[in-house]
Amino acid sequence: MLRAVSSQVTRGLARAVHATQLVRDTSDLPKELTMHTGDADPHPMERTMEGLNVVAGQPDPPLKPDSEYPDWLWELSTEKAEFSPEDGGKYFRQQRRRGIKQHNVDQQYAKV
Repeated sequence: MLRAVSSQVTRGLARAVHATQLVRDTSDLPKELTMHTGDADPHPMERTMEGLNVVAGQPDPPLKPDSEYPDWLWELSTEKAEFSPEDGGKYFRQQRRRGIKQHNVDQQYAKV
């Protein structure tokens, strides 16, 4: 069993190495894959609302001027709710989540 797993891993590594060697030699690739054409929009977030498209196969909706949006939209709060110890469980849950997230970040950088 162990031998079979190690041979599969070795084959996978050999394929990965072979694939990187193919990518480094770009002479065999079609020209459109090796050269940047410059057709892509360099600032897509300034012109469209990325990720708000609900119809498959359609482009993202374009941004409109601020005057075309309702006034109440600009009054919405974007701040996250902060809880106090008087709120009880919500406060302690929030603190625990922050601690877990910070611990995960610390562990990630400890591996480097």
